[in-house]
Amino acid sequence: MSTKPDANEQNIQCAILELMRDQKVWTNAELKKALPRKINLTDDDMAVGVRGEPLWLNRVNNALRQSTASSLYGKGHVENKSHGEHQITDKGLKFIHDDFSMDDLMDALKSRKKQK
Repeated sequence: MSTKPDANEQNIQCAILELMRDQKVWTNAELKKALPRKINLTDDDMAVGVRGEPLWLNRVNNALRQSTASSLYGKGHVENKSHGEHQITDKGLKFIHDDFSMDDLMDALKSRKKQK
């Protein structure tokens, strides 16, 4: 069983921000190559969707779409450096440092119980 998160849109966005934590400029290709190490890809995620690409890649493209309010650009977490090049913003860095998911909280509580 994988400990990596599922490849839903929220987890893909978080994984992209985690990769971009280094504050370097990332290209689309670099992100798409690195993301499978961060998220769990199922057969359904790998299946070709309506746009002729695997579903998970469509979700990556959605996360990096500049014209969508729910994308990393729309949330102000990523900025465009050039065509197909992205960099995390201060707001994006703050989000990944301050934001805890329920899973993070549950993992921290389990870890704390084991230490006692």
